[in-house]
Amino acid sequence: MLRLPASKIETDSYIAVQLIEQKNTLDPSSLKYMAEQVEGSFAFTVLTDRDGLYFVKGDSPLCLVLFPDTGIYVYASTEEILNTALLGFERLLGRSQKMPTDCGEIIKIDRKGRLSRSTFDAAALYCNHWDCYSFPLADHHPQTERESVRVLKSIAATFGYTDEMIDRLFDRGFTTDEIEEWLYCGEI
Repeated sequence: MLRLPASKIETDSYIAVQLIEQKNTLDPSSLKYMAEQVEGSFAFTVLTDRDGLYFVKGDSPLCLVLFPDTGIYVYASTEEILNTALLGFERLLGRSQKMPTDCGEIIKIDRKGRLSRSTFDAAALYCNHWDCYSFPLADHHPQTERESVRVLKSIAATFGYTDEMIDRLFDRGFTTDEIEEWLYCGEI
């Protein structure tokens, strides 16, 4: 059992900070420890006191982009949100390069813009998400394809995706399982 300070705060970020503080350092090792203890879906960003930035990629979405001409990294939870935020900045920033982010990865960007990667055991994050998701309208698994699509769209909305976006993926031949995997791990 983890011994965390008594608190009424129950947010994942508060718990993550407490777990990191137990190791008394901020490095890939303490982030690995934290990531392997936290339950649920997550993607954390941690700013160091030396102008470094860590990304701890669980099974929540994360989109990281580098603008090589300017050395600027930009990130958001989804590519759509990032693209919307960057509208009009293309001329200032130059061409972009999407940086891959994988479930179970710890990415560090140091103050000079150098990127390094390490990993943590994400096996506990992988589960049948239909089993992990608490259905708001029913206490059972989807029985029909129509019900599965309805639940998938409900989950997708929590990640910022509209029904129309999910319909476009179906139109391109993606299955419900493939779309679900993409939502949780950023991979199709």
